[in-house]
Amino acid sequence: MLKDITVLGIDLSMSIAEITLGALLRKGDATADARLYTTGQRNDADALIDLYGLTVDQILFLDEARINRGIAILNTGAAWIAKGRANIPEDVAATFQTFTTELIAKLDQNLTSQSLINNNTALGRARRAFSTAHYRGLRERRPRVAP
Repeated sequence: MLKDITVLGIDLSMSIAEITLGALLRKGDATADARLYTTGQRNDADALIDLYGLTVDQILFLDEARINRGIAILNTGAAWIAKGRANIPEDVAATFQTFTTELIAKLDQNLTSQSLINNNTALGRARRAFSTAHYRGLRERRPRVAP
């Protein structure tokens, strides 16, 4: 972990999750965060895995293969995690975990963007379940406006 370094008012001794929540990054960016490890700017790979559920190489593979939906879901999950695990609805946390598990299992096979939207596959069903939980979580957290 970096210590005692501040850039643009952001304390870089924070974890990636805390940085992700910071003023410069309002949501996760799996590809940008993974590249910090390839350039040597970060070396705490456990923080990346904790935030996105995948390793540097797995994230960069998704980027190179242009599996943009997969990256987008990782970013959405990371945005929830950056809020603090205590603030994540249980169904969001569980479905994100299932999605990352299914995604990792599919990486060794012929993963395509189509795999993510095909609801006849475990990965497609996991993506859909996470998306449903995510949007339900957003609705539940939205402040109610009096009529």
